[in-house]
Amino acid sequence: MKPIVFLLFVVGIGLAIIAYTSGIIPSDLGLSPTPTPTMTPTQAPTPTPTATPQTGWYYPLANEDDGYVSKTGPSYPPATPGAIITNYTTFSAVKSNTSNTVTVGLIRFDTSALPDAATLVSASLRLKISAIYQTSARALHGEWYSTANWPISIGDWIIDVPSTAFQPVLLNQFTAGYWIEIPLESITNINKAGMTGFRLGISDNAASVAYEVQIYAFDSGQVAELIVRFQ
Repeated sequence: MKPIVFLLFVVGIGLAIIAYTSGIIPSDLGLSPTPTPTMTPTQAPTPTPTATPQTGWYYPLANEDDGYVSKTGPSYPPATPGAIITNYTTFSAVKSNTSNTVTVGLIRFDTSALPDAATLVSASLRLKISAIYQTSARALHGEWYSTANWPISIGDWIIDVPSTAFQPVLLNQFTAGYWIEIPLESITNINKAGMTGFRLGISDNAASVAYEVQIYAFDSGQVAELIVRFQ
């Protein structure tokens, strides 16, 4: 090491020692201190907004969208084609061993206004009851029923309607003149691009009395409702 360089090096060390022992800060010697880094606070992630559920009410469009089909015969179960009714103020589900009659009700709703991208959350079928006969030990069944079966015909008749759309509702839960709202299951069967249909019937075999649920139809002005909650 050259003498001048060495001398400067020694002088530097000496100044540092003097500064340390005498409390001189680096700026007093013409030296700039190293700045302390500033910590940037970590921002919490922005929560994803939750979609607000909406509710839609859907209805039949015409009297041919609801009605009933029945068979009657000299014995039970009936085999003789009976009535096809779509223009009364009520439609019915009936089982009767006294008259050897079985009637199934049918109804469809226009659900095409549902948004294509909607996620269905829940749904219910709201009916106004016109009359109820004999309520013990029987229930109303309801199944999802393809609207490709419309217009209603005798081919829509069946003796036992499965209950795929809702849990069986005991007849003693119905009261004439009042509405009843029935929670639906398997709601992916609701058609967002067109009509959604149901077929209704009475559970079990007919007995020595007539079991019947009469429901106000389109022509009554107190039409059934399909209520859908979606987001």
